[in-house]
Amino acid sequence: ENQTQVWVNGVNRGTLNAGKFMTLNFQQDEVASIKTDKPSAVTVFAKSQNCNDRNQPFFDQGDPFMITYSPNQQLLTSITFNALQLPSIVNHYVNVIVKTAEVDATRLDGNNIGNRFSPIPGSSEYSYARINIGAGVHSLNNRGGLIAYVYGFGYIESYGFAVGASLDNLNFLTDSEYEFDV
Repeated sequence: ENQTQVWVNGVNRGTLNAGKFMTLNFQQDEVASIKTDKPSAVTVFAKSQNCNDRNQPFFDQGDPFMITYSPNQQLLTSITFNALQLPSIVNHYVNVIVKTAEVDATRLDGNNIGNRFSPIPGSSEYSYARINIGAGVHSLNNRGGLIAYVYGFGYIESYGFAVGASLDNLNFLTDSEYEFDV
């Protein structure tokens, strides 16, 4: 919508109008809270391995991929997902977002991972964990709900996707009066 305000980690980064976008660049492993005062969509693009810092481990891994993030309100209590088993992918990860008050109720493959979470900057209501996992099928659950994203990297190869989120109607409004009969 026109005049949509955008905040990153509590700092106003500008105003967007309908159909417009803002590009934000983040550092490797940087975590950010993006909030808007009107409905919006956030999509992340992983860069090519040529953008990696050659002084970091695994600098020679990666390829571009894209994930559209789900609003934090779209939580599920249980998710089963697959970290793709591809010969070229050598590192797999899952990022998990939960309500801070519920971190200790989070389980990955039956194991409690509550001690792996950190607060999201600028958003004490939610916490996140970035966990290295193996290829194959995994399960996540949390009685208070969670959102997760899985991704993997290899030499000139990568993948990434949302492993699930609720599709509750957060902002859809209908107009019940028409200039004609329905």
